[in-house]
Amino acid sequence: ENLEKIVLACKRQGITNHYFVAAVLANALKEAGGKTIAEFSYRNTPYDSLRVIFGGLRMSKYTPAEWDRIKQNDIEFFDLMYGLTSADRSKPEGFKHFSVGDVFKYRGRGFIQFTGKSLYSRLSQIAYGDERYVSNPDLLLDPENAAQATAAFMKLSIQSGTAMRLPGVNYPPTSQANADLLVTSMVAGGGDVRKFEQGRKILGIVNGYSPNYTVGASPGGTRVAELLGQ
Repeated sequence: ENLEKIVLACKRQGITNHYFVAAVLANALKEAGGKTIAEFSYRNTPYDSLRVIFGGLRMSKYTPAEWDRIKQNDIEFFDLMYGLTSADRSKPEGFKHFSVGDVFKYRGRGFIQFTGKSLYSRLSQIAYGDERYVSNPDLLLDPENAAQATAAFMKLSIQSGTAMRLPGVNYPPTSQANADLLVTSMVAGGGDVRKFEQGRKILGIVNGYSPNYTVGASPGGTRVAELLGQ
């Protein structure tokens, strides 16, 4: 049911290439199992696991003992890990990249784990022409709103020209392999996921899901084509 909402939301945004939509569904399954979830607290995550998740460079800012204290406060942890720098903290409130607490408030949510106030705003404008995701970020935990945000993100990513930066890949894609690479790279930030070991692993997961939704490949694929009007 959630995946069908994504298909219909993509159709609403004029995204009807069945290879591309199959890749969107595969990424929704890879990112959050086709569910709408919010990024969890790291209060109980061991220091060594945090180093794996966030990398040694970011973790080197503080000692393990300091991180044990910091991670008990979700707002402080997210601000330090993702957002406010020391330079930001010295700026007047209106000139900071984030206000205190914004990073946690606009943490990863939805089918694709969208993150950041500016992205929430852009997706809300594309989906509805207003700022409802900014005023109520938990809307992205509602499947219908999360589906609309997913389609809005794909439209935004198509417009950004990600395909132009991937050798041999165009939009609309003409094969499922190219669609998987394109959408997975979009979700990862626009860079070629094949350049990194973890990116190649993620692409492999997407490659495993997407054939289930390709036209003619399975009953699921037939249903996607039906929803797209094909």
